[in-house]
Amino acid sequence: MKSHHLIFVLFCSLLFVSSQCVAAIKGVLDFVTLQSNGTVRLHGWACDTGVQSSISIHIYFNGAAGTGQLYRAANANLSSETAVSSACNTAGIPHRFTVEMPSADVAIHQGKTVYVHGISVNHPNLLINNSGSFTVPAAPAPIFLAAPANLTAITSGTSVSISWDPIVNGSTYFIKQNLNGVWQAEINKGTARSHSFTVSANNIYGYQVRGCNASSQCSDWSYVLTINTSPAVTYIHTDILGSVIGESNQSGVMLKKTEHKPYGERKEQ
Repeated sequence: MKSHHLIFVLFCSLLFVSSQCVAAIKGVLDFVTLQSNGTVRLHGWACDTGVQSSISIHIYFNGAAGTGQLYRAANANLSSETAVSSACNTAGIPHRFTVEMPSADVAIHQGKTVYVHGISVNHPNLLINNSGSFTVPAAPAPIFLAAPANLTAITSGTSVSISWDPIVNGSTYFIKQNLNGVWQAEINKGTARSHSFTVSANNIYGYQVRGCNASSQCSDWSYVLTINTSPAVTYIHTDILGSVIGESNQSGVMLKKTEHKPYGERKEQ
């Protein structure tokens, strides 16, 4: 028997008052399960017998209060069934709890034993049933996901449609747009592998895509697909006599070179 249970029983024995010797806290830790997104869910119910209100719970790891590690407090205030109300001697009071452990906490506490105390109004804060029966499941091993490849763009008037190849083990895709050096909010495309954007003239757009699996593990962002909607500009280069010797674009890439043979004959490259 837990030490705090024993003290309570001895105290009640000295009082010789049976009504005060009832363990007020009741409840059950139903399950501790790993979710597909890498979080862990603790589910159960807890009540203070005969008290017409919901109570708080305290979750500990690797031991009860006094020996274990306090993880967090929560409220047992979710809807509960008639059987729970009967066990708690209450009417219409919610007694269930569901606590989500984020994946970062799962990575820290995986393998630790779970204990849940009900917090009583007037009696000791007792453990609920099944405390110590569950451990925090291990987080899923990371899965390498390659970034989506073969981004392509089809432009039609003021619309550009971006598409990409599927990735192995990917189930959800996200795409984002860069407008003149500023990235916009990413868009969740679900299982779709294309998206259309409205574009306007005289801008530079960039697009990146990433994929994620059912456990919310995601790939890196893909390479940037760039689209320049500015009109093409060609620069003419001349020699000191004013003869054209080359043409380049706005990025400085030479498009054409022209050489002059003796007597002025042109030789283009």
